[in-house]
Amino acid sequence: MSTVGYIVRDMAGTKQHGTSADTPQATIATATAKDISLNLGPSDVESYARRGQDLHITLIDGQVVVLDDFFNTGATGNKNLFLSEEGNFVEVVLEDRTDGMLYASYEPLDLSGKWSAYDDMVFLDVERIEPVVAPLVAPLLGGLGTAGAAAGVVGAAAIVGGGGGGGGGGGAVTPTVDNPDATYPVAGSTTEDVVVSGTGAPGSTVEVTLGTITETVTVKDDGTWVANFPVTNLPPDGSYETTVYVKDPDGTEFNLDGPSVIIDTTPPPIAVNTVEGDDHINYIEVADGVVINGTGEAGASVSVEFQGVTRTTTVADDGTWSVNYSVNEVATGIYSSTIEVTSADSFGNTSTTTHTVDVDTETRVTINTQVGNDHMISGAEQAAGITLTGTAEAGSSVVVTFQGVSRTVTADAQGNWSASYLSSEIATGTYDASVSAVATDTSGNTSSTSTSIPVDTETTASLDAVQAGDNVISAPEATSGVTLTGKAEAGASVAVTLEGTTHTVTADAQGNWSADFASSEIPTGEYDANVSVTATDALGNTASTTGTVRVDTETEVALSNPLAGDNLINAVEANNGLDLTGTAEAGASVVVQLGNATRTVTANAQGQWTASFAGSDIADGTYDTTVTATATDAYGNTASASSQIHVDTMTSVGLDNGQAGGDNVLNGAEAAGGLTLTGTAEAGASVAVTFQGITRTVTADAQGRWSAPYTTGEITPGEYDAPISVTATDAAGNSESTTGTLRVDTSTAVSIDANQAGGDNIVNAAEAQAGVTLTGAAEPGSAVEVTVAGVTRTATVAANGTWSALFEPGALAAGEYNTSVTVSATDAAGNTASASSALRVDTVAGTVALSPDPIEIDDVINAVERADGVEISGTATPGLTVTVGLGAASRQVVADVNGDWATTFPATEIPTGTQSLPITASIIDDAGNTASVSDTVALDTEVVPLTVQPNQTSDDIVNKAEQIAGTTLSGTVEAGSTVAVTIGAVTNNATVDASGNWSVTFSDADLPDGTYTATATIRATDAAGNERSTVEQFSVDTEVGAATINTVTESSNGIVRLETLDATDNYSVNTLNPNGTMGSPAASKTVDPIDGTEFRFGSAIPDGTHLVLSRNDAVGNTSSTLVVFDDNATNAGSLDHAALGQFNVDDLNLHYASDVSLTLNESDIKALSGNSDTLTIRGDNNDTITLAGGNAGGTRQIDGETFNVYTIGNDGTTLIVDQDVQVVL
Repeated sequence: MSTVGYIVRDMAGTKQHGTSADTPQATIATATAKDISLNLGPSDVESYARRGQDLHITLIDGQVVVLDDFFNTGATGNKNLFLSEEGNFVEVVLEDRTDGMLYASYEPLDLSGKWSAYDDMVFLDVERIEPVVAPLVAPLLGGLGTAGAAAGVVGAAAIVGGGGGGGGGGGAVTPTVDNPDATYPVAGSTTEDVVVSGTGAPGSTVEVTLGTITETVTVKDDGTWVANFPVTNLPPDGSYETTVYVKDPDGTEFNLDGPSVIIDTTPPPIAVNTVEGDDHINYIEVADGVVINGTGEAGASVSVEFQGVTRTTTVADDGTWSVNYSVNEVATGIYSSTIEVTSADSFGNTSTTTHTVDVDTETRVTINTQVGNDHMISGAEQAAGITLTGTAEAGSSVVVTFQGVSRTVTADAQGNWSASYLSSEIATGTYDASVSAVATDTSGNTSSTSTSIPVDTETTASLDAVQAGDNVISAPEATSGVTLTGKAEAGASVAVTLEGTTHTVTADAQGNWSADFASSEIPTGEYDANVSVTATDALGNTASTTGTVRVDTETEVALSNPLAGDNLINAVEANNGLDLTGTAEAGASVVVQLGNATRTVTANAQGQWTASFAGSDIADGTYDTTVTATATDAYGNTASASSQIHVDTMTSVGLDNGQAGGDNVLNGAEAAGGLTLTGTAEAGASVAVTFQGITRTVTADAQGRWSAPYTTGEITPGEYDAPISVTATDAAGNSESTTGTLRVDTSTAVSIDANQAGGDNIVNAAEAQAGVTLTGAAEPGSAVEVTVAGVTRTATVAANGTWSALFEPGALAAGEYNTSVTVSATDAAGNTASASSALRVDTVAGTVALSPDPIEIDDVINAVERADGVEISGTATPGLTVTVGLGAASRQVVADVNGDWATTFPATEIPTGTQSLPITASIIDDAGNTASVSDTVALDTEVVPLTVQPNQTSDDIVNKAEQIAGTTLSGTVEAGSTVAVTIGAVTNNATVDASGNWSVTFSDADLPDGTYTATATIRATDAAGNERSTVEQFSVDTEVGAATINTVTESSNGIVRLETLDATDNYSVNTLNPNGTMGSPAASKTVDPIDGTEFRFGSAIPDGTHLVLSRNDAVGNTSSTLVVFDDNATNAGSLDHAALGQFNVDDLNLHYASDVSLTLNESDIKALSGNSDTLTIRGDNNDTITLAGGNAGGTRQIDGETFNVYTIGNDGTTLIVDQDVQVVL
């Protein structure tokens, strides 16, 4: 915390100085203050707030300064608040904000003049100790006026009161001069008079002399005098001591000293020296900082404005001044700029002068990179030397450096310069040569630039080391044409010459070139061809090279003669393999082809080659074939040779098909007559035939046929395959063999399978009806005939020798008898055999029947009968097993000695539902014969359908009106059923029509009042005695809250507003008019969930008209309150009103009428509402209710109020009456 210095000044100009307490909250009294100055700056203050009549100032350090009674303006008017520190003085303007907070804006006050009314409110020193004490206004200056006030500016302290020298005595009044020791300045800007004042004896003559000017005045009756010296009538500039001569009425004279007056009205001199030596400022001078200086009055302030920037300084004792401007404060460019200098002396006299300087901080230089017709230096240009050119400011000196050589030149009047360089100063090659130029203009400004110029004095040309893939041009390459390749400078023109033929091409972007030479331009043969290449680039530079390429376009090949020694390949040679030979160019690859076989070989150093072929390479047969040899030398040149050679490697032999009578099977009869084998061979060939181990050698005739006979004794009897082999040898010694077989079959067999006719050799009725198939075995391919009981069928014989014969249904006579099966077989070779076996026929079964009595008495199985089990009975052949079926279930039972049988099916084997179940009974005898009977029985174990309509009302909620009208439930049920419906303790029988639609109605008495969920149980019994039940739920809501009035607003004309206690349900208002009609008054209706429902009536409802306020809930229940608005009302026009029967009046409100007297009985209460037999009456102690036959029944609390309860009659009719209402029983 710290103390805060302050000055307060009241309306009379009296000031009080002080410091605040060093506490978190310090108070300064400002009740009578007009002006308050605090030794603070705006940055010291965090906020301002009004607290009552006080101003709370919160400082940054958290301290609070309270200006007590700052807003008490009764005696002072609005107060002025100032902040002052280090000679600064700002006024604080406060504007109201919320919560007492104030918005502060600050307006600095200029106190730089000769005098200000707030000079004595300013804090100067840093420690904020004391302010300057200066005169306030003229009355406090002893009449010195503005001139006297100016003393405060220069720091003089004015002394109020005074004394002075001079004579006098006796009892005379001694005159005085106010502030005789003060010094007052008068400047050129001073406009008010110089005032000297004092006191003296009234009527005294006062002469005040200022320099050469004297003013004479008379002391006024109040003992004061004032002498005014107009500024227009003052002595010349100088320092003057005023003298005062006073002569009182008694003649007493006084000579007094007056205040000093210093007059200075001359503006101070000011001059600007030449800037930077020549009033020209260049770039270097700007970079170093521009110094502006001059001369003036010592001690005077100097303000220099240059380039929009102001500098202030003070003229030194030697009369000089100087200010500096940095490089950032002086704009670059070429222009003229004005310097304005203003000087002010200590009296505020000012003078101004201007000075113009030229600014030039720029120069320029460029380089033109064009040499000749382009921007490159070619070999020719390098050889001749070049001249570089550019531009600069006219007259500038330009130093041009190229290739390390500098030339100094001067830009001409048009700003152009040029510098020449010799060929020896330009290096050859391909590179970018840098060029720089530095220009210095006549103002000393410099500028530089640099660039580069491409130098290209050379080019290249080359021939690729490998041409045509291997530096040899072969015949195929020459035929297709040859492309020579190499490299040169990209874009260069290249002339390529091969054996006197020249093609000119252009190198691509990568410097590659290619020249195509046609086949006709390449002479054939074997030689070295000369190639020359000359390249010329875009700048005309050239380069050349030479080379050679080998040309080889020929080769040779030959076959030996004769081939294979005799130009013939026999079987032995073919089997042993064959070597073919020949000649070719040494090292050549030779492809030798014999028929379809190919061998590739290489000629040796002597040019000889051999190609070996395997026997598999030579196709058998007798034919001529070609041998071809194709040679390819190392350069791909080819040559071919070919020759014919004869091939004879084979003979032939054959064995005829269809031996032994044409079927290749020798049966017994054929074997008895002997056998001749036949075939074919090459004419004249010797043929060796082997059969049964015996060989016969015969010769093929001219037609190539041969035959070999065998006798009966050489043939072994039986059934087997006999091998035959034949070998033929032709005249050339080639041999060929073949083999074959001859089937020898001189016997056959047949058999009958055991266990025929289903495996028991007995044909039953089912088998006979299905057809009986008999089976056995015979030699494959045999023909088989089967005979049973005189009936013959041809059997089918399978490939494996099994046979089967079908005796179709009816083929065998029915009955029970024994017979035999006879089979005869003839095999494919004509051999025969036979066989026989026994067979029994039995096609007669027993009897079976179902009982003719109805099942379960009525041939209908219901749920109860199903649960007890169902018995099925009948008769059958004694001792046979009877299989009984009921639906999908089956059971077995044995017929007793009397042929009776019975079996019971449990409930688990009987389905549920409504359907017709099949009944079957079947038997099987020992032979497998069957008999069966069938019937059906009805199954009905359920009540289907049984449904109930889901909604008993449109919304499935029974309200009071629907309850009174009766609640009907309906649905569907199986036709012929009965339906009983139970709700609570009440059961009603439904009506069921012929289609099965049922319905039942519950009266008002059957359904209790209230809000609950009712459950209806529906039980149905069908004609078969089956039962089924289901339930249906629905809501009952017969209750509705009372239509309770919260407030009623009446005017002199009647009721204008009504408001309910809540807005839970929908409310409506009707009028009961005195003429017996009902009305619906026009009203605006406002529903508020908190305040209830408000009705504002368009026209006031007059006295004598009663209101009915009705409440309707969401399910349609309605409750009404009858509001009586007629004082002294009776039953007439209220309870007896003709329209009252349209409402359910559960409440009677008498609060808005006085002295109501009503008489009620049981029928009156019941007639008021169909909701219940209860009526609630609200009223006051001036209302009377007469209840005939009523009985008191205690009390009840409703909404925190006590009501008396009365009953009347025997069925619960109830009257609930506000305890304030008088009730007469």
